[in-house]
Amino acid sequence: MNQKQKCFYTALGAMIMLIGIGVGAITCPPLIAQRENVLGDILCTRLTVVDMAGNPVIVLRADETLGNGIVIHNPGGTPAVLLVADDTGNNLAVADKSGEPAVLLRTSDLANRVIVRNPLGKDGVRLSAGKVTNRVAVYNPDAANAVQLYADEVANRVTVHNQVGIIRWEAP
Repeated sequence: MNQKQKCFYTALGAMIMLIGIGVGAITCPPLIAQRENVLGDILCTRLTVVDMAGNPVIVLRADETLGNGIVIHNPGGTPAVLLVADDTGNNLAVADKSGEPAVLLRTSDLANRVIVRNPLGKDGVRLSAGKVTNRVAVYNPDAANAVQLYADEVANRVTVHNQVGIIRWEAP
């Protein structure tokens, strides 16, 4: 094959390629994954975002049994934040490094609660606002009642407990 034939076949190949690109551009609509930096709807019942090692970092789920929720994991891989909405109410839990809940916020038809736990995993403070009774309770490190404030339809009350939870003083 001489030089003239090589040039002819190269030009012919380039011409066929240009025709193919032109026909493809005219007959096929452009594929647009994003428009104005907004992604359209993604439909799924579970979505997991993983780190470079493949460990879950964020999990979004829609589950009839467990409720709809978002779980955010700490760098160690244990759940750090849990947000759940189900038939009984809504819950937000923030965990310590080991994954044990340290702060809980709960809502339901009966009462709304905030619970703060000590590093041993025992309740330290509970704040509850319900349909009938509102309460603040402070516990000693062994999770025995220390001080409680009640306000309900019948009376308002303050109780002070000893180290094992026995009432030592109450008013009124």
